[in-house]
Amino acid sequence: MLSTTTCTSPLADLHYLLLETLNFEERLKKTAEFAITKFCDWCVVDVLDENGKNRRLSLAHADSSHSKEINGMENRILSTRSLVKDIEQFTTGNDEDLRNYLVSEEEMNLFKTLGCRSFIVVPVVARGTVFSNVTFAWTHKVSDNADLYIAKEIGRFLSLSADNARLYSDAQKAIRVRDEVLGVVAHDLKNPLSAISLSSQSFQRRFKLTDDEMIPAPQVKKMLQSVDRSVDRAIRLITDLLDFSSATSGMMKVDARPVSVDSLLAEAIEFLRPLAIERSLNLNCVNAPPRLEVLCDSERVQQVLSNLIGNAIKFTQPTGSITVSTRVEDAYLVFSIQDNGPGISEVDLPHLFERYWRVAKTKELGSGLGLAIAKGIVEAHGGRIWAESKIGEGSTLSFTLPIAGRFSLD
Repeated sequence: MLSTTTCTSPLADLHYLLLETLNFEERLKKTAEFAITKFCDWCVVDVLDENGKNRRLSLAHADSSHSKEINGMENRILSTRSLVKDIEQFTTGNDEDLRNYLVSEEEMNLFKTLGCRSFIVVPVVARGTVFSNVTFAWTHKVSDNADLYIAKEIGRFLSLSADNARLYSDAQKAIRVRDEVLGVVAHDLKNPLSAISLSSQSFQRRFKLTDDEMIPAPQVKKMLQSVDRSVDRAIRLITDLLDFSSATSGMMKVDARPVSVDSLLAEAIEFLRPLAIERSLNLNCVNAPPRLEVLCDSERVQQVLSNLIGNAIKFTQPTGSITVSTRVEDAYLVFSIQDNGPGISEVDLPHLFERYWRVAKTKELGSGLGLAIAKGIVEAHGGRIWAESKIGEGSTLSFTLPIAGRFSLD
């Protein structure tokens, strides 16, 4: 039994031990291992989930001869309850109190086998939330206030750790959201900037204007207009995509209005055709329904089309073809982008729209965000997105948008 004059020594040792990791559950495990060497005979750590239910995290005993009993029972015994809500409140007991504390005869028998005579249960509490209950047990009766003091102080240490872990987790989450937004911007700026670069290079190769040529040829004018559109799109993407973090909570906002399907497809094809030509690909549009409108945010849908068609251009071999088509299904219009590229395996297909996921061994590194972005935008419109593919036969990526006049987002 530790005296009151030495009771701070193991606490100092524990303090330094907990500095070795920022992971809260690792700190709890280290506490259990520490406790059985410096403080008690065995230690049980239960963590509480969001519903207040216990999960056994660690069970340690100072006597290794009991490892068989512990390993066989650790998920079923000592079901500490979330009754202890404050560090100033705790549960203590000696052998005569065990039956009231335990929940089954099986637990009682194990306690007897392990020779438990006393226990103290302390909560790990941070900002009013119980994160864990830690049970210290002894093979003798506890009567010295020093043991109670140490148990409560360990609870305080862990409570501070829980709060720090929560703050650390929140900070990491904020960093991930920031990196995701930057990844989105970087990914979606590639297509317009590539178009700018290609138009500029083509301009330099094909036309050499002198100072006397004040009015450019029609072809040059068209290229310059393409450059202007690409620059405008890049600026708009920077502005719009910075709020993409809202998609992490499923709250992406869209300004849905009736938009001509013809204009949507014409803009997307015109925007991406230079990239297709550069890779010797045939990009065409078929089955565009005349005078049909969909209810959508035009700029957001252009992001979707740019991502899907851009991916098809990226992965289709030179001289291949990409076809954009549409069809009506009930109150929705289905947009499909079909290529005759290498295809996607059945193993990879279910992961296609996951964030940061990429096809294994692909040469195209990318950010792994393009299709996840497209999924978020389509779902924000009340539509759905999916992929179909066979190895060696190409892929078809499809998504739906509500047809104006037949469907309302309100």
